[in-house]
Order: sequence, then C-alpha cells, then structure tokens
Amino acid sequence: MEGDGTPAPPDRGAPSRVQAYATLLADRRPAGRDHLVLELLAVHPAARGGGIGTRLLTHGTRRADRAGLGVHLEASTPRTARLYERHGFVPTAPGWTLPDGGPTLLPMWREPAPGGRDRG
Repeated sequence: MEGDGTPAPPDRGAPSRVQAYATLLADRRPAGRDHLVLELLAVHPAARGGGIGTRLLTHGTRRADRAGLGVHLEASTPRTARLYERHGFVPTAPGWTLPDGGPTLLPMWREPAPGGRDRG
C-alpha cells in the first residue's frame, strides 16, 4: 500500500494472471480509510478443519484491533465466507468472478474491536 492509502501498483515482474488479479482488486478495495488487507489466506486441503485458517485470520485481526484499523478481505468460497463471518466480517458488495475460470470473490469488512480487544 502506498503512503496515501492507495494500493501499490502491481509488480511488473509478476505473471500476467497475478497482475490482472491485482488490478481488478485495486478497483474494488475500500478507499479513503486506513485499513489492513488480509490477502491470500490459504490452507492445504489436507489440513483444513484443524484451526489453521482461524489462527491465520486471528493473527491479522488482532494486529488490526491493536492499531484500531478495520480489515478488508475477499472470501473465495462459501466456507471461507462463513469463517470470516464468525470473526465479525460482513459482506460489503455482491461477489464478482475473476476472469479465466477464477473463483467468485465476496468482499468483506470487519470493524476494529472496541478497545483493541480481539473478537475471534
């Protein structure tokens, strides 16, 4: 993220699909408000259901809470959307589908916990 709060431009050395992803997301991220973005949280399929995703998410939300910042992320499956909702995230717009057979992403937002206390 740039110093003025705008997303950093995509890395010109990244593969074209990653560049397209970064460009599409930049236009859909919250503007005009300081916040953290939790991006690309992933757990290997064999390890899902063991709490790893919750620990990754909680690490980010605690950091945001301590800083008094909201958090933005995109859910890529109904399962992850439910996980994020359990941690205080709410959808902010209809989902949209990435090109070339990519997943449908649901943008979500979480306000900081009062007094910097984690809700997760």
